[in-house]
Amino acid sequence: MKTFKSKLIPSLLILFLYISCKPNMNYTYTDNATIQSKSISLFCKTNLFKKNKVFAVDTLSVNDEIIAVGIAEFEPKFLINLEEDRYEKGKLPMCVEINNSLFYWYDEEHIATDEEILMFHKYNLLAEDTLENLVYVYETPIDDEQKGLDIYFCKNNHNIYKKVKTNIATGYYTPPKLNCPD
Repeated sequence: MKTFKSKLIPSLLILFLYISCKPNMNYTYTDNATIQSKSISLFCKTNLFKKNKVFAVDTLSVNDEIIAVGIAEFEPKFLINLEEDRYEKGKLPMCVEINNSLFYWYDEEHIATDEEILMFHKYNLLAEDTLENLVYVYETPIDDEQKGLDIYFCKNNHNIYKKVKTNIATGYYTPPKLNCPD
Protein backbone atom coordinates (compact mmCIF):
# COMPACT_ATOMS: atom_id res chain seq x y z
CA MET A 1 0.00 0.00 0.00
CA LYS A 2 2.89 2.39 0.73
CA THR A 3 4.17 2.00 -2.82
CA PHE A 4 0.77 2.98 -4.24
CA LYS A 5 0.52 5.99 -1.90
CA SER A 6 4.09 7.11 -2.59
CA LYS A 7 3.35 7.10 -6.33
CA LEU A 8 -0.13 8.60 -6.01
CA ILE A 9 0.85 11.82 -4.22
CA PRO A 10 3.56 12.88 -6.72
CA SER A 11 1.29 11.91 -9.62
CA LEU A 12 -1.55 14.05 -8.28
CA LEU A 13 0.85 16.92 -7.66
CA ILE A 14 2.21 16.73 -11.19
CA LEU A 15 -1.30 16.52 -12.64
CA PHE A 16 -2.44 19.51 -10.61
CA LEU A 17 0.52 21.62 -11.69
CA TYR A 18 0.35 20.44 -15.30
CA ILE A 19 -3.27 21.47 -15.69
CA SER A 20 -2.75 24.98 -14.38
CA CYS A 21 -0.34 27.28 -12.68
CA LYS A 22 -3.27 29.05 -10.99
CA PRO A 23 -4.18 28.70 -7.32
CA ASN A 24 -7.68 27.52 -6.47
CA MET A 25 -8.86 30.13 -4.02
CA ASN A 26 -12.04 28.38 -2.85
CA TYR A 27 -10.68 25.01 -1.78
CA THR A 28 -9.56 24.13 1.75
CA TYR A 29 -6.36 22.11 1.57
CA THR A 30 -5.58 19.32 3.96
CA ASP A 31 -2.06 18.05 3.27
CA ASN A 32 1.47 19.27 2.60
CA ALA A 33 1.50 18.11 -1.03
CA THR A 34 -1.47 20.32 -1.83
CA ILE A 35 -0.02 23.26 0.11
CA GLN A 36 3.18 22.89 -1.92
CA SER A 37 1.15 22.77 -5.15
CA LYS A 38 -0.64 25.99 -4.27
CA SER A 39 2.67 27.59 -3.25
CA ILE A 40 4.35 26.66 -6.54
CA SER A 41 1.32 28.01 -8.43
CA LEU A 42 1.57 31.31 -6.55
CA PHE A 43 5.34 31.42 -7.12
CA CYS A 44 4.85 30.98 -10.90
CA LYS A 45 3.04 34.32 -10.93
CA THR A 46 5.90 36.31 -9.36
CA ASN A 47 8.88 37.99 -10.96
CA LEU A 48 11.11 35.51 -9.08
CA PHE A 49 10.03 32.71 -11.43
CA LYS A 50 12.42 32.12 -14.32
CA LYS A 51 12.42 29.44 -16.98
CA ASN A 52 15.26 26.91 -17.16
CA LYS A 53 16.03 27.26 -13.45
CA VAL A 54 15.92 24.98 -10.41
CA PHE A 55 13.95 25.91 -7.29
CA ALA A 56 14.05 24.37 -3.80
CA VAL A 57 10.72 24.10 -1.96
CA ASP A 58 10.78 23.82 1.83
CA THR A 59 7.87 23.52 4.26
CA LEU A 60 8.10 24.59 7.91
CA SER A 61 5.57 24.65 10.73
CA VAL A 62 5.89 28.17 12.21
CA ASN A 63 3.52 27.66 15.14
CA ASP A 64 0.23 25.94 16.00
CA GLU A 65 -1.68 28.08 13.49
CA ILE A 66 0.74 28.82 10.64
CA ILE A 67 2.71 26.76 8.13
CA ALA A 68 5.28 28.35 5.80
CA VAL A 69 6.46 27.25 2.38
CA GLY A 70 9.68 28.79 1.08
CA ILE A 71 10.70 28.67 -2.58
CA ALA A 72 14.08 29.89 -3.79
CA GLU A 73 16.35 29.37 -6.76
CA PHE A 74 19.04 26.84 -5.83
CA GLU A 75 20.94 24.35 -7.97
CA PRO A 76 22.65 21.81 -5.72
CA LYS A 77 24.38 18.63 -6.76
CA PHE A 78 22.93 15.40 -5.43
CA LEU A 79 25.49 12.69 -4.76
CA ILE A 80 24.22 9.31 -5.84
CA ASN A 81 25.53 5.96 -6.94
CA LEU A 82 22.92 5.09 -9.54
CA GLU A 83 23.74 1.39 -9.29
CA GLU A 84 23.34 1.15 -5.50
CA ASP A 85 21.36 4.14 -4.16
CA ARG A 86 18.78 4.64 -6.88
CA TYR A 87 15.81 3.23 -5.00
CA GLU A 88 16.81 4.14 -1.45
CA LYS A 89 14.13 6.05 0.46
CA GLY A 90 14.91 9.72 0.94
CA LYS A 91 18.09 9.63 -1.17
CA LEU A 92 16.76 11.96 -3.87
CA PRO A 93 14.08 14.62 -3.44
CA MET A 94 10.71 14.64 -5.15
CA CYS A 95 10.47 16.97 -8.12
CA VAL A 96 8.17 18.37 -10.75
CA GLU A 97 8.94 20.30 -13.93
CA ILE A 98 6.75 23.30 -14.74
CA ASN A 99 7.29 25.70 -17.65
CA ASN A 100 10.82 24.36 -18.21
CA SER A 101 11.83 24.88 -14.58
CA LEU A 102 12.38 22.24 -11.91
CA PHE A 103 10.94 22.39 -8.39
CA TYR A 104 12.20 19.90 -5.79
CA TRP A 105 11.53 19.10 -2.12
CA TYR A 106 12.45 16.37 0.33
CA ASP A 107 10.31 13.51 1.56
CA GLU A 108 11.98 10.84 3.71
CA GLU A 109 9.67 8.14 2.35
CA HIS A 110 10.10 9.02 -1.32
CA ILE A 111 11.82 6.67 -3.73
CA ALA A 112 12.97 8.39 -6.92
CA THR A 113 11.28 7.38 -10.15
CA ASP A 114 13.08 6.93 -13.45
CA GLU A 115 11.35 10.08 -14.72
CA GLU A 116 12.68 12.10 -11.78
CA ILE A 117 16.20 10.79 -12.30
CA LEU A 118 15.98 11.86 -15.96
CA MET A 119 14.85 15.34 -14.85
CA PHE A 120 17.77 15.61 -12.42
CA HIS A 121 20.08 14.61 -15.29
CA LYS A 122 18.44 17.17 -17.60
CA TYR A 123 19.18 19.95 -15.11
CA ASN A 124 22.68 18.57 -14.39
CA LEU A 125 21.96 18.02 -10.69
CA LEU A 126 23.39 14.51 -10.21
CA ALA A 127 26.99 13.79 -9.32
CA GLU A 128 28.54 10.35 -8.92
CA ASP A 129 29.07 9.57 -5.23
CA THR A 130 32.87 9.75 -5.06
CA LEU A 131 35.25 11.42 -2.63
CA GLU A 132 36.21 14.05 -5.24
CA ASN A 133 32.57 15.00 -5.79
CA LEU A 134 31.88 15.17 -2.05
CA VAL A 135 34.11 18.27 -1.82
CA TYR A 136 32.57 19.72 -4.99
CA VAL A 137 29.02 19.33 -3.68
CA TYR A 138 29.73 21.11 -0.41
CA GLU A 139 31.33 24.01 -2.28
CA THR A 140 28.05 24.91 -4.02
CA PRO A 141 27.87 28.69 -3.59
CA ILE A 142 24.89 30.34 -1.91
CA ASP A 143 23.96 33.88 -2.93
CA ASP A 144 22.86 35.64 0.27
CA GLU A 145 21.43 38.54 -1.75
CA GLN A 146 19.13 36.34 -3.83
CA LYS A 147 15.46 36.65 -2.91
CA GLY A 148 12.97 33.85 -2.55
CA LEU A 149 9.29 33.68 -1.75
CA ASP A 150 7.90 32.59 1.61
CA ILE A 151 4.17 31.91 1.73
CA TYR A 152 2.51 31.69 5.13
CA PHE A 153 -0.75 29.71 5.34
CA CYS A 154 -3.26 29.21 8.14
CA LYS A 155 -3.13 25.50 8.95
CA ASN A 156 -6.90 25.22 9.30
CA ASN A 157 -7.74 27.32 6.21
CA HIS A 158 -5.14 27.48 3.45
CA ASN A 159 -7.17 30.06 1.57
CA ILE A 160 -5.79 32.56 4.10
CA TYR A 161 -2.15 33.29 3.28
CA LYS A 162 0.44 36.03 2.93
CA LYS A 163 3.46 36.15 0.62
CA VAL A 164 6.83 37.61 1.60
CA LYS A 165 9.68 38.20 -0.86
CA THR A 166 12.90 38.06 1.12
CA ASN A 167 16.54 37.01 1.12
CA ILE A 168 16.28 36.00 4.81
CA ALA A 169 15.59 32.35 5.57
CA THR A 170 12.21 31.35 6.97
CA GLY A 171 12.34 31.32 10.76
CA TYR A 172 14.94 34.09 10.97
CA TYR A 173 12.50 36.99 10.78
CA THR A 174 9.10 37.73 12.30
CA PRO A 175 6.41 36.08 10.17
CA PRO A 176 3.47 38.17 8.97
CA LYS A 177 0.28 38.22 11.03
CA LEU A 178 -2.54 36.07 9.70
CA ASN A 179 -6.10 36.15 11.00
CA CYS A 180 -6.50 32.39 11.23
CA PRO A 181 -9.96 31.19 12.28
CA ASP A 182 -10.23 28.93 15.31
